[in-house]
Formats: sequence, structure tokens, C-alpha cells
Amino acid sequence: MTEAEKIVLVKALSEETDEGIISAFLSMAGDAICNYCDPFTVTNRETILARYGSTQCKAAAYYLNKRGWDFQTSHSENGIARNFESGDLPQSILREITPKAANVRSAALQEGTSEDTLEVTPENTGENAGENTGENTGGDGT
Repeated sequence: MTEAEKIVLVKALSEETDEGIISAFLSMAGDAICNYCDPFTVTNRETILARYGSTQCKAAAYYLNKRGWDFQTSHSENGIARNFESGDLPQSILREITPKAANVRSAALQEGTSEDTLEVTPENTGENAGENTGENTGGDGT
């Protein structure tokens, strides 16, 4: 999807007509998608955005339609109630994005660590050792 096609789609999804503003919000939406999809590298931005072009347009329209109500968690006036999901983008948009994952062994080997010296610990996996791995045989978790 080209930038011009994205602008046309965002115009249809929102009431905004200024292409400069739409481009700015498309850029913000692209940053949010790239950060969610692959937070550790920035070199594959074009590849990510090529895959998630329509999602980027939805996110830009979400940002545009939410202008003026920044960070609102609840609002009620004249029978109209507004609540926003926590976080930058709502879960309904984030569910369309597949985050990139790497296993600890391949990530360490890419960094130049020898396979002989690779040690998997709770500190480098972000988990407790033995948790949910089937290593614990006792019924009480011991």
C-alpha cells in the first residue's frame, strides 16, 4: 500500500482532510506498530509497514479521532460516555499485529556467545527456572 493510498484510506476512516496532519499521524501509527512488532530493531521498518498497511491506517484514524481527549479514562456528559483502553493503541488494533520473538539460544549465539558457554538462567530468560517446564514432578510445585 502506497503512502497516497494510506492517506485516502485514513481520510475515509476519519473526518480529517489535511494530508500533512494525516501523514504525521500515519508516521506515529507506524512507529507504534514497529515498536510493538519488533521493539529491538529498527532496520526492517519498511517490511513491517508493508505487511501492516491497513492496520497502520486504522491506528492513524484511531489517533485522529481521539484528538482532544488525550489520556481520558472516563467521561460522561449529556448521556454520552467515553472510556479509552489503557495504553497507546487499543487491543482491537494490537491483536492484528504479530510481535517478533526470538529464543534465548539463537539470540545469544547471534551476539557471538559460544554454544559451549551458553547458560540459560532466570536472569537471561526473564522467567523462574523450572517454571512451567515439566521439570518439577511434585503435585505441589516442588
